[in-house]
Amino acid sequence: MENIADLWNSALAKVEKKISKPSFDTWLKSTKAHSLQGDVLTIIAPNEFARDWLEERYSQLISGILYEITGEELSVKFIIPQNQNEEDLDIPLPPRRVKRR
Repeated sequence: MENIADLWNSALAKVEKKISKPSFDTWLKSTKAHSLQGDVLTIIAPNEFARDWLEERYSQLISGILYEITGEELSVKFIIPQNQNEEDLDIPLPPRRVKRR
């Protein structure tokens, strides 16, 4: 993965296979990667209601999928954008240690 957008898109592709299309389209399709700091992947949700719904219902599923992709235990945090420019970020992934199983 070259950047967090690629990581998030890979995670979304796997989530899409595990939940219904209407649920995916409603809650996850419009989300975007924001940042990866430590072991927390921050995702932009379109509004407060969606943010809360995603946190409550999909955080564990997404964390599991992120583990499948990266081999690391990452948690996911959803935020709402402070301004529109945040939605266009394409930040490179920081170097990560590979955990051995």
